[in-house]
Amino acid sequence: MLEPAITMLSTSIDKFKSIDSDESRVKISELQKQYELAMQKRKEMDDRFDQSITELTNQQTQLVDGLLRKLAG
Repeated sequence: MLEPAITMLSTSIDKFKSIDSDESRVKISELQKQYELAMQKRKEMDDRFDQSITELTNQQTQLVDGLLRKLAG
């Protein structure tokens, strides 16, 4: 979801680095802050996704274990 924005920011930073001026350095600084925020947001989203998958896996394991116990006894 954030990948297009992250790619755009990275590309823009690279392009501004080729321009040697005070304005480009200011713009690079602004873009780098946005890039870092986007990367942090992506990590948070990845962590939440991983947690959701772990919880779902645990729920399914408990369900299967319960069904097997009922079948066995």
